[in-house]
Amino acid sequence: MNQDQPNTKLYQSYEDCRDCRRKELIDEKLKEDNWIDFNGNREHCENYCKGWDGTSRRCDCQNRRVDWEYDSDNDIIEAIAY
Repeated sequence: MNQDQPNTKLYQSYEDCRDCRRKELIDEKLKEDNWIDFNGNREHCENYCKGWDGTSRRCDCQNRRVDWEYDSDNDIIEAIAY
């Protein structure tokens, strides 16, 4: 490999590339915070709710289901309650 060329990964498909980028962004978020704030209606969360741990399917108080949503057009990952 030429030293002037960036180290790039080759993917089998667009979906593979999207999935890898999604995983990279999630890993970055998990390194940043122990508890991740999430978007969506939090009116049913308890006052003590710390947010979401980024891996389980429920927030800290167990009242909201939360998951990652990846916007590939803007290269953004965010936690969303549903």
